[in-house]
Amino acid sequence: MAKLTSKVLRNINCKDAMEQALKSFGFTAFESVEDLGFYSWTPRGNYKKLHQVSAAELRQNVSFSAKPPEVQPIAKLQFQCPCILKSGIGTLNKENIHNEYPYNPSHLVPLYVAMAGRNIRPGDIDFLLGGSVLHALATGETSGDDFEYRVQQVPGTKIVLVEKYKLYTTNWNDAGHLFEYFVHGRDDMYNLLRIHNEYVIYEHLQKMIVHGHTILISAESDGMD
Repeated sequence: MAKLTSKVLRNINCKDAMEQALKSFGFTAFESVEDLGFYSWTPRGNYKKLHQVSAAELRQNVSFSAKPPEVQPIAKLQFQCPCILKSGIGTLNKENIHNEYPYNPSHLVPLYVAMAGRNIRPGDIDFLLGGSVLHALATGETSGDDFEYRVQQVPGTKIVLVEKYKLYTTNWNDAGHLFEYFVHGRDDMYNLLRIHNEYVIYEHLQKMIVHGHTILISAESDGMD
């Protein structure tokens, strides 16, 4: 799992501030058009293929107004130290999750949020990307034997979806996830029985211009300050 610090997003409402942040990271080809805010996805039900998922099911698992938990001040967190970040403490056992639906809901969700909740029209967007593809664009790193990039056109639109595809399993109670719960200020992270339906995925949605193309970017956000 990527370090939390690489995924925590500031809630920047000022377009100029966002432009400065992009330039500070070397993203000089990126122009911020509109910050479309946060949304959340709550995985429910069993694993299934995407063609088996109904529109009603997608809608009921999305929250247009949700925001990721706030990262607590260091002064507050230090009172919970030391802490042990590993599974097997209290009721926390391994919680191995495959990146398949409903735990990976596909790019249908950010597209639905943009159009149904953010007043974006299909003709407004050229490309739909996730955080992994954004990283590849920013760094030029696209090589690897264990994943592939997939490109397809969203039916009925001109939108081209580009995604990094790889099947993997993640332990939602590993040290990285426990660290997330810790910096969110949760004092029950050792005694909380993690079950599938209580996990929430938060995403940050941006509309940007990259070399003259309008891009809709959705990337996971573990926390905000």
